[in-house]
Amino acid sequence: MLCQIFTVKSETHFGQTTKIIGSDPTPPWQRMGGWCVDKAMPLTTDASTYPLWVGEAELDITEGQSLEYKFVKVQPDGNVVWEPGNNRLLRFDNGEMFSAVGPVG
Repeated sequence: MLCQIFTVKSETHFGQTTKIIGSDPTPPWQRMGGWCVDKAMPLTTDASTYPLWVGEAELDITEGQSLEYKFVKVQPDGNVVWEPGNNRLLRFDNGEMFSAVGPVG
């Protein structure tokens, strides 16, 4: 089990939250919701760290595995604003976690 900390700069308005959502087909990756916004993992912030939002997840990931993810803002009325651009990619290679914006296309 590996612990991964996710951090994103997300300027929000009162009542908005920031979450991480992704392609996590097997437990415990399901913390990211399997692309279902209602199940996305909430991130947290406070007055001393805003606009940085942070979340921590224990991932049962093995060498060579990867998952795709995005950050989303959830409005107080439930509407969702998706991070623009390609999905981000998290992969585990050579004993280390790497995170990058996914490939173009």
